Amino acid sequence: MAAPLRLSAATCASKLSRFQWILPQFVTKKLNFSSETAVAESNEPQYPPIPPPKDSKGELIRIASEPVLAAETPAEMIYALTKKYTWNYKIHPYSYHPGFVDFYKHITKTEVVEGFPDTIESWIESEEVQNLTNSVSDIARNVLLNDHAMTYRHKQNTVWRDRDVGNQLCKNLIGCIIPYLAASNKHLMEADVDFDVEMQSFWQRGSHRFYQFLGKPLLTVRTKRPLREFVEQDADLCQGSIADWPYDPNTISIFKQSGNAVCFPGFKHGAGHLNAHTQLYLTEERRSKVEEKSILPDILQGQGISTSFAWLNALALYQQHCCYKDIPRPLTCQTIVTDGKYFSFYCYQLNTLRLDDLMGEGNDLRNVCWQVRDVPLFSAVEEDQVVDFNEDVVKMMVAFLANPTIGEG
Repeated sequence: MAAPLRLSAATCASKLSRFQWILPQFVTKKLNFSSETAVAESNEPQYPPIPPPKDSKGELIRIASEPVLAAETPAEMIYALTKKYTWNYKIHPYSYHPGFVDFYKHITKTEVVEGFPDTIESWIESEEVQNLTNSVSDIARNVLLNDHAMTYRHKQNTVWRDRDVGNQLCKNLIGCIIPYLAASNKHLMEADVDFDVEMQSFWQRGSHRFYQFLGKPLLTVRTKRPLREFVEQDADLCQGSIADWPYDPNTISIFKQSGNAVCFPGFKHGAGHLNAHTQLYLTEERRSKVEEKSILPDILQGQGISTSFAWLNALALYQQHCCYKDIPRPLTCQTIVTDGKYFSFYCYQLNTLRLDDLMGEGNDLRNVCWQVRDVPLFSAVEEDQVVDFNEDVVKMMVAFLANPTIGEG
């Protein structure tokens, strides 16, 4: 019988070290612990953290917001928001379907108030605005007489004749008033004034609905410094919720189209001022047509809400703010909607871009829109005279354009 193999301790140690050098992953270190420690550890087991499901709302928001918040420039942030090819509901400044105003309020989280804010009301009644109005009224009368005489002289389609007159009248009227007011208002001297602007803006309301606004304002005025806020952000008017609109937008003839969202407030980023001041829109519908259906007030209100929110939202995106990164202070603008004869005035204050609880829990802020609708500038032009010329409309236009910005006056 062969003798048993006997190895010394040194030989075993050398072979073990060689084994550890060849296959270190199969060798465990010797652990010295007592039975008391094992019992204590068994009573308090340690488990690895459980990550949230990837399809949960919170995780989806975190995944979607990471590239947006990591963007270093506004262009990178807008690209992160728009690179996804998705379905967007097309929002136009006006709509003819009954009930669409509540939908516009819902998707913009806007509370509508009749009349002007107290700050604008006092500014309109100020002596400075009255003096400017007295100087501008004669200019407005001359523009009215000239445009009506020149436009109605030629034969054309009577359906669109009033629209063409209104277009030409507003361009000439604003083109004469702004240079006159710029002499005494620094913000107009430094302002960027654009005519016939292509306006596009997008936003999200809810977890799966994206909206793309398409508009064409006749005039936009952007200033170096922003307008003052119309009311304090912590006021009761800016706090609260908006009535829910739980229906499909298709029921009011608002349809969706596939494509990339677009943000374009009328100029490329870096090509001008980023603060909204005043914009002017023409009504596209015939007045006689909408008066028969008794939907004129809704059309004017919807146009004031949608155009004001879309403009401020697009400029906020250019300032690198979105639903994941809310604006630090309220943004304000003034909007005029007209057909050349009847004027509607809107003051809009954008308090938040977080429009629902999905984007931020506990956000009670809402946006506010003040409105004064359908005020006639005149009744007719007869025998080289303007009949029933309303100087109050000129005063409101002058007050809007001459409204000083922060740090001025």
